[in-house]
Amino acid sequence: MKSSKNDLIKRGWFDESQISKFLNLDLNSLLNLLKSDKPNERSIASFLLGVKFNVNNKEIYKSLIDALLNESALYARIEISKVLEKGDCSVAEYMVNFLAKIGNNQYKKLPKKVSKKVSYPLPRDIIARILGKMDKANFCILIYSLTKCTTEQLHELLDSIGFMIFYNPSLVNLKNFNIIIGLFNKYKDDEIMVWKLITVLSAFNIGESKLFLLKTKDNFSNKVLVLECERSLRLICTK
Repeated sequence: MKSSKNDLIKRGWFDESQISKFLNLDLNSLLNLLKSDKPNERSIASFLLGVKFNVNNKEIYKSLIDALLNESALYARIEISKVLEKGDCSVAEYMVNFLAKIGNNQYKKLPKKVSKKVSYPLPRDIIARILGKMDKANFCILIYSLTKCTTEQLHELLDSIGFMIFYNPSLVNLKNFNIIIGLFNKYKDDEIMVWKLITVLSAFNIGESKLFLLKTKDNFSNKVLVLECERSLRLICTK
C-alpha cells in the first residue's frame, strides 16, 4: 500500500514547499534544528547544512554524526548521509570511528546464500555505505584505517573499500590488490573477513585477482565461500 504524505513526513520526507521558512536560518539555528522532534525538520536541517555550508567544517560533520547516531527516520538518515558523502579526508577519518556502531543489521555470521546481483553489494552498515560513496580522494584514509580498526569495524570497512574500488576503476592496481591479499593471509581464520575479502576481489578486473580466486576456491570447505569466489569471478569477467 502506498504511503500517504503524512506518513512520509513522519519518516522525514520533505518537499520544496516546506523549505522556504528555514532558508534564512544561520549555522547555529540549523544545528539546533537537527535536534527537532519533527523528522522532516531534521531532514531539512541536514539538507540546508549541505547546501549553505561546507561539510568539512568540524562542527558541522560532528553534529551530523551525532544526529545520525540517534536518527530513526529513514529520510532524515538519507539526507544526513548525502551531506557526509561530500566530505573530505578529515570527515572520512572521523567517520571511521563509528563503523559498526549504528544499527544492528551488520553481518554477524556468514549468510546462507550469496547475492545474485551483478553489482557490488551496498554496505549494510550506514557509515560503511557513506564512506564507500565518498570521493576516491578519500581512499587513502580507508587504506590507512585498515591498521587502526577493531576486527568488527574492519568487517565493515572492507565493504567501503570494495565498493569504492568497484565504482572507481582507477583504484584497481597491483598495490591495492596486494594489500587485500595481505589481509587474506592475516585473517584466514575469520570466515566473515575472508568472505568479505573475496567480495572485494570482485572489484579487481585483473588477471592476478582471477588467478587467486581460482586457486583459492578449491581450498574452502564452506560452500558459501566457494560460491562467493565463483560470484566474484563472474563479476570480474563481466566488467
